[in-house]
Amino acid sequence: MFSWSAGVVWVTSIPDYPALSVVSGAFFYIGATLVLLRYIYKRRWLDIFLLLSIPILLLPSILSLAYPGENPNLYRTGGAAVPAFLFIGLAFDSLMKGLEERLSHPWGPRLAWSIFTVLFVLSAILNYDLVFNKYYEQYQHSAQNTSEMGEVIHGFVDTGGDPGSAWVMGYPHWADTRLVSINAGYPLVDFALFSDVIEDTLEVPAPKLFIVHPEDKTSIDTLPQFYEDGWFQRYNAALQAKDFLIYFVPGNETGG
Repeated sequence: MFSWSAGVVWVTSIPDYPALSVVSGAFFYIGATLVLLRYIYKRRWLDIFLLLSIPILLLPSILSLAYPGENPNLYRTGGAAVPAFLFIGLAFDSLMKGLEERLSHPWGPRLAWSIFTVLFVLSAILNYDLVFNKYYEQYQHSAQNTSEMGEVIHGFVDTGGDPGSAWVMGYPHWADTRLVSINAGYPLVDFALFSDVIEDTLEVPAPKLFIVHPEDKTSIDTLPQFYEDGWFQRYNAALQAKDFLIYFVPGNETGG
């Protein structure tokens, strides 16, 4: 997990990327080796405790047998980050102290702090790219655009609609309607609706709004059967692959 792959859960990490970057990953193994050597020579119980704490704190992920595809998983192994970064800090501290003590003054401290600056800047650049570029890009493509759906419903209400007259048609592996509700500003309203119960919406007064997945053929065919005066409109999302359909049913006074 630390040096090869932190799993495939895109919510918490970049799939198949290691949990640690190049700099921190290298110092993690150096620190673990130093602690192991110190235990061998000095037999300090704290050292063996730190070494064993890593596999122990990985157990919440290791024992997640019901979801083998999510193993390893960063949010189940969060506890292991504490001793892992202790190892990184120990290795870094040992490097700087070794340079300061073994080289004559002032070259030892100067070299130590120069190496620190270079590694710090390198680590910052690598992690910035991982978080704000690679992770952001893959998250945008993996997550559903529930914020845009919420904005559409919010706009519908602002222009005369009612929160109880808007729905998101259920479709496999699509938007979580709880997030749509939160983004729309109505966290207690359940906007979920399935095509087999569209008839139940006939009792709700118009205007009405239905958000539909572009590949949901059942809903696309069923809605016009119940609402002949409605029409479809494609919503152009920020990412083209996230476009969705809006089916609007006007009332006697359509508002905006």
